[in-house]
Amino acid sequence: MSMPGFVFHFRCVACGHNSDEYPLHVFSNTLEPVLMLPAWSRRLGCYMTISCDLTAEDRHRCQNDASELARIAKMIGNDHVTVGVPRWGQGLAEREVRVTPSPTCPKCGAAAEAAWGYPSEHSA
Repeated sequence: MSMPGFVFHFRCVACGHNSDEYPLHVFSNTLEPVLMLPAWSRRLGCYMTISCDLTAEDRHRCQNDASELARIAKMIGNDHVTVGVPRWGQGLAEREVRVTPSPTCPKCGAAAEAAWGYPSEHSA
């Protein structure tokens, strides 16, 4: 599980639908090579978390090369599920999270924003 406060969530800019929280660190467990990525599916109408138990070598490559992490996320996704890669920190404003590709709301299809912290208790 992620450290308290080191999470983000998606919020639809049109309908206000919130996702559950995702860890800001894609490898939130410092000892295990378990990769956790945000995902969403318009066809299934839901947000989801993709969890992969990678090899230690793959973890090392992903931590040292952002393009490798993006390649794995794209490989995991398909025509019905989009897998995103979060980025925060270096070069971004404090408490700013960016996810590539840009998330969309699985309920209405509008753009969704990545918001630092836990979602509000009330979701549309």
